[in-house]
Amino acid sequence: MVGCRRHANHVALHIIDTGIGMANESLDALFEAFRQGDVRSDGLGLGLWIVKRTAEALGVSVQVHSEPGRGTHFTLRIPLSAPNEPSSEPVIQIT
Repeated sequence: MVGCRRHANHVALHIIDTGIGMANESLDALFEAFRQGDVRSDGLGLGLWIVKRTAEALGVSVQVHSEPGRGTHFTLRIPLSAPNEPSSEPVIQIT
């Protein structure tokens, strides 16, 4: 499911799946290059690394929450205007 919600100074884009989910200890490596969330995947493990790099370049924060057997919820907080100064908040937040 994909949805968005406008807030005072940003838009929150929510991407939610009902897949296999991941344990918290697996989430730390999720945004590393050539890492795959599922070893059965045919992917290269670059998709979320590209998301991280793009988010850093655009000043977008990414939050991820996942539960094994329940799925994963990504939230991208997209500023409505370009920030004047770099944010002190981490780009990737794992909850």
